[in-house]
Amino acid sequence: MTSRAIIKLIRSCKDEGKTVIFSSHRMGEVNQVCDDMAIIYKGSLFFNGGLDKFKSEMTHETFEDEFIHMVGEA
Repeated sequence: MTSRAIIKLIRSCKDEGKTVIFSSHRMGEVNQVCDDMAIIYKGSLFFNGGLDKFKSEMTHETFEDEFIHMVGEA
């Protein structure tokens, strides 16, 4: 329930035109609330761009699988 409340708060801030910096390893939540994203792992930047761009470049079925594939090669 706490997770849902946080997501609701983030969406509310977004609707008000506020910028929210959201740091998470839970890619399902990222998919729900982010417009732009950066994937940083062990100090290296693996992706920086819009969520739509990330989705269009995915080669794996889920966000989690894509993330693991992306940083697993590091």
